Amino acid sequence: MLIPNNKTMSSREIADLTNKQHKDVLEAIRNMEPAWEEIAGRKFPLSEYKDTTGRKLPMYELSKTECLYVATKFNDEARAKLVLRWEKLELESRIDFTNPATVVQLAQNWAEEQEKRLAAEKQVKMLEAKTELMDRVLDADEKIDIGQAAKILELPFGRNTLFEKLREKGIFFKNRNEPKQEYIEKGYFQLKEKFIERNNHDGFVVIKVLVTQKGLEFLANLFRAVPAQKLLATIE
Repeated sequence: MLIPNNKTMSSREIADLTNKQHKDVLEAIRNMEPAWEEIAGRKFPLSEYKDTTGRKLPMYELSKTECLYVATKFNDEARAKLVLRWEKLELESRIDFTNPATVVQLAQNWAEEQEKRLAAEKQVKMLEAKTELMDRVLDADEKIDIGQAAKILELPFGRNTLFEKLREKGIFFKNRNEPKQEYIEKGYFQLKEKFIERNNHDGFVVIKVLVTQKGLEFLANLFRAVPAQKLLATIE
């Protein structure tokens, strides 16, 4: 039994295969759509997906012909990856499912691909969450705490270790988790006081350290946080 060759490839998969941002792939498709519509007499099939916040966002579902037409705007490496992906899809479409050994092998391959896909989707969701927070930081100069900064920068340690390293480097005071005045004046950090009320006890004030947009870039350079620098470059 042969399965029909009616496969499509989403713009998100194209972005993943070619190591491009989805927004850049969408832009390329939209720019090429008028010429395609004039010659082919149809638009590119538009679909949608939900991001981590539940928002419905646009994506395209392209046939092989449509996909390879769009790929003419990509570099040689990206086009090669798409061609090989379509070759694999077409080979799968010609598989004879009457052979039990073939079916077993396909099931194993499918399980492996599903595992890889789930891992990739998890990574994408993490990146989308970081991008969303980074957007807020860059667009609105929103301040984030030390723990959030460590996560965005993908540092191999968390909040407490980051405090410790900042103390060791002389950026924070040795005996407390607060930045020295010179780093506050440079615009890297801000201090926020918060009064804590307690039942049957006197309240007290805690000081929270906040990292600014400028401070996030400072920490990225300080700890050579390459993934975060790439993220910053993508958003700019």
